[in-house]
Order: sequence, then structure tokens, then C-alpha cells
Amino acid sequence: MPFELSFSDEFFWGEGEPYEVDTRPTNVMQAIQSMSDQEWDDMCKEVFDGREVGVHDVMDKIREVNTCSDLRPPVRVWVDEEGYTTLTIYEKDDEEEAEEEKDDVERDERGYPLPTVDEPAFEDLEHMLLYRGTCDATDGCIVEPDGKCEHGHVSWGRYLGFV
Repeated sequence: MPFELSFSDEFFWGEGEPYEVDTRPTNVMQAIQSMSDQEWDDMCKEVFDGREVGVHDVMDKIREVNTCSDLRPPVRVWVDEEGYTTLTIYEKDDEEEAEEEKDDVERDERGYPLPTVDEPAFEDLEHMLLYRGTCDATDGCIVEPDGKCEHGHVSWGRYLGFV
């Protein structure tokens, strides 16, 4: 059942920039900026008739559509009128807030923690993504191919832009 967006500005904008890439975004702008290149391209094609758009154009479209699938987290915010393209917004929990406070990890320009282990060979990465169903994270943990470990490191597949 669709609902009108009846949330505070913090739901849309968070506490302001910078917006770190996250698999569990806690505001709409963070969700927009956490989209993979493939998700972005698909959205531009499906929602904006293939036009190149910026993050503020997407935010404007979300405000115009003014619809979500639930009023409790996780909230699926519609980017198009039919609800085919959505962004999922999660509730920030106390553990995440505590982790952010102690997080002094160096990050790249996308907000990902810098790798602490060597990049796998292409053949190994291909095997992980296509056959194994799990992938090494940039710190050596095992995660889903598009996942992130408890330490905040994303999979090599995601870090290198394959997923």
C-alpha cells in the first residue's frame, strides 16, 4: 500500500554532507549517493528517459512523486510514479551511531574504507562473483558479493565496481 512521504527534512537530507556510501542508508540523499553505477544508469534510463541527471534532480523527482511503500523502517521511497524504481531507507540504530563515533578508518573518495588486504586476482574475483556466491571484503572478511562486513569494508566486487 503506497503512502505519502510525511517525514522530516532529516529523513531526506540526514545531518548534512558528507554522505558516505552505505549498504544501509539512513536518509534519501545517502541512498541516492550509494547507488552503484549500474543502478544509476538503469534509473536514468527508466525514470528520466535516458537523460543524464544529478543527485538533486533525483531528489526533486522523489519529492514530486511523494510516495513510499511503508511508513516504518525500512522505508522504500519511490523514484517513479509506478514504484518500479525505489530506494530503501533504514533506521539508524545505536550500534551504528557508536561505530561511527569510533570510526577513524581512512576512506577513499566514495566513502569506502581503504583495503587492508591485497586485491584478489581477476580470475579469483570472477570465481567468487559467478560461482561461489560470496566474496572477500577489502579487509579479508567473507561477505555477499554486494555486501559489507561488520567492520565496514565492502566486497572486492563492489569496491572494484563489478556489482
